[in-house]
This record gives sequence, structure tokens and C-alpha cells, in this order.
Amino acid sequence: PDTGARATAGGGSPARSFGFGSDDDDEISEPAPVSESQAAAEDLTGLLPGAPVRGKNAKGSRKRRRWTADEEKAVKDGYQLYGDKWAKILREFSVLKKGGRTSADVRDKFRNLVKKDPALAGPPKRAPADGRTDDEDDEDDEEE
Repeated sequence: PDTGARATAGGGSPARSFGFGSDDDDEISEPAPVSESQAAAEDLTGLLPGAPVRGKNAKGSRKRRRWTADEEKAVKDGYQLYGDKWAKILREFSVLKKGGRTSADVRDKFRNLVKKDPALAGPPKRAPADGRTDDEDDEDDEEE
């Protein structure tokens, strides 16, 4: 007849049958010594495909870093100079490269900056291709 109790190996409580919960286990045991082959395998873990790489978290993605004020300024200034050419902005502003940013990071940061200040979303204030300023253009209009 089934009484609802689970049978365990050795007839003791389930915890004792698997070596857990005994009064003798109150002390913390030392970790098992590492063999030379285990140590060598651990040295290679960063070289294996799919293995964690220094600077990345356990999931394999890059570690998050806060944006500095200099990086935010570079994104804004870069947009004014180059528009939505995120890779060019990344190349031209060394502060972004030093921070380990990618062109996708720059694009995403700009989108988030626009959410905070929609005025940034206006057209970039690029210099004309001929290098003239708006004031010089006005003088030409008056002569005609």
C-alpha cells in the first residue's frame, strides 16, 4: 500500500540519503585542488569560440558604461557636422572610440538625446559645399 511517503536509499531521510543536512557538515570544506590539466583548460577559455571574453559579461555582451558629458557633446557636434553618418562621427571624435563605442551606440544615444530635447532632431547645420557662410550668400543676393 502506498502511504504517500517517498522511499529513500538507505532508509533514512531524503537529506541524509544524499549526504545533505547532517550535523557533521556544519564546517565549510576547502575547495578541491585543481589539476594541471584543469588549470591549462582554464587558461584557454578566453580563446575558445563562445567563451567569455575579458570586458564582457556572462551573456557575452559588452559591459554597460555610462555616457560621459564629453561623449554626449561629441554625438551632438558630430550630428551637426556630418548628419546621420554615425560611422564617420565615430571616426572623427576620438573620445567616442576611447570609450569603446560603436556606430550603433552613437546612433542609439542620439535617438535618446532627441527624446530629451526634440530640438536636436532638426536638420544638421552643415557648412555649404563651397565653404561660404550664410552672410556671404546674403551679400551676393543684394548685388543682383
